[in-house]
Amino acid sequence: MGRLVIHEERPLANRLYWKRRFLGLTVLDQIRLKELKPLIKKYLLVILMIKDNTLDVIPAVLEASQIMLTKYCSEFRSIIRVPYRLNEPLPKVKSLNRRISSFDDMLYQPNFRFKSQLQVHQLIICFRMPTWLFSKWGHRFHIEELLLVVLFYLHYPEITTDMTFECIFGWPSYKVNLGIKIFFTWFVSNWSYLIYDNMRFWVNNFPFFANKIRQKLCSIDCDFSEESGFNVCGFIDNTVYATQTPGGGPTTAGPDSPRYHPLIQQSFYNGWKGIHGIKWQTMSLPNGKYATL
Repeated sequence: MGRLVIHEERPLANRLYWKRRFLGLTVLDQIRLKELKPLIKKYLLVILMIKDNTLDVIPAVLEASQIMLTKYCSEFRSIIRVPYRLNEPLPKVKSLNRRISSFDDMLYQPNFRFKSQLQVHQLIICFRMPTWLFSKWGHRFHIEELLLVVLFYLHYPEITTDMTFECIFGWPSYKVNLGIKIFFTWFVSNWSYLIYDNMRFWVNNFPFFANKIRQKLCSIDCDFSEESGFNVCGFIDNTVYATQTPGGGPTTAGPDSPRYHPLIQQSFYNGWKGIHGIKWQTMSLPNGKYATL
């Protein structure tokens, strides 16, 4: 099963020239207008002086001046004329108010990584999610719709586009980014203790984990009896989180400020990954979970 069916389609954005600025002018248009204004003013002044008998010239000069004035005025009007579609109001992206019941169970596995509507409902119940989440700017998000957006975002992080969210949920890009940020902020503030410093959560299961590891080793001809005192309950795992280069600037403000010691950068540099970062040490458990050390 592929992606969800496209329900709505917004008019193509490339119908509007993205390089145009005020009054639909490009930078080259503005430069040309600055060149045309003195020329128009010059020939207009010449024609007025000829008609007022201020200048005594032959009729051919008047005719040539009128031709040049007409040419430059026509070019000026063609540049400054605003394209019709430029001033059309952009169509609003209307939220489709999706809910868990809006999608069939067969669409959940390929798009949200869960098998049914019931499993997504259980997420809301088990994590005690409120019905609405609010931003400090007054935006509000229904938890069912926001959860579906987050699950869809996590399932297709490489190939998801703004148009995908607009077609499926009716959400523009700014709303998607804001909603995901609000959801993860709420989630981390309420349930981060399950991830950070959660070793005590698994301590009582260590004997069970050690027994399962011992049984697995015995199945591949690494015999350890129950009386051998086998006590391996997990495996150390390190994860490197990339950071910006630390200690690259002055220590204080002002001229001639001393720099940070080069050892600061060296202490954060990982030669294997070739990046600056911080190592996060965890313990991989037999049940597929990780315990932080």
